[in-house]
Amino acid sequence: MNNNMNNKMYSIFTASLFTVIALAFSVSGVLNAATYDFVDSSGNLRSVTANSSSEALLIAPNIGLHSGVVLHNGSNPVVVYTGSVSSGQYLYVNSSGIAVAVNANSVAEAFARAINISPHSGVMLIR
Repeated sequence: MNNNMNNKMYSIFTASLFTVIALAFSVSGVLNAATYDFVDSSGNLRSVTANSSSEALLIAPNIGLHSGVVLHNGSNPVVVYTGSVSSGQYLYVNSSGIAVAVNANSVAEAFARAINISPHSGVMLIR
């Protein structure tokens, strides 16, 4: 009977230990999470919380075809354009890191007309 009680105590201890370890891993995953900004298919700036940029790309709801994700810096999006705006203008970042505007009738046309576009840039409609 004493041996049976020891087995039960060992089982309870082992189950408790695994529960504590599982909780520690889940809490560490939450602590590593960050907010990422992206552009959805309607051209709206949205945010998602994820553990990495790769995960953010996978879980971003309704992400735009040419959108990527950028780590949210706590205020405005990273790229701010201060030039004049007209209908049908799209912004992209060139390989020098400069925001450039291009006139186009669609996202696909803007992407095709973007000169010297950065490999990780997309285009975003300015409203």
